[in-house]
Amino acid sequence: MKDFLEKLQPVGECVIYYLYHNEDEPMPTCWSDPLELMGDMTRLQLTDAQMRELRDILSEEIRSEGPEAVWKGRTLRKNIIHSCGYLV
Repeated sequence: MKDFLEKLQPVGECVIYYLYHNEDEPMPTCWSDPLELMGDMTRLQLTDAQMRELRDILSEEIRSEGPEAVWKGRTLRKNIIHSCGYLV
């Protein structure tokens, strides 16, 4: 996601903060699907193909940065997907 954010100039003009972070929601300790680290994604209404693509993106980020990075960036990622239409 960092690579994508560097390409957006300025980020604030593109992203509409429609979805907000729930600080009370605990990070899943056991997860079998990388999408579980995104929390509630029902508002995004992604197709099956988009879910597969996002799963691949998250898997790579988990390998390179760890699951905590995905969890901590989930709200910004969902807002970028919702606002800009890019899977990051």
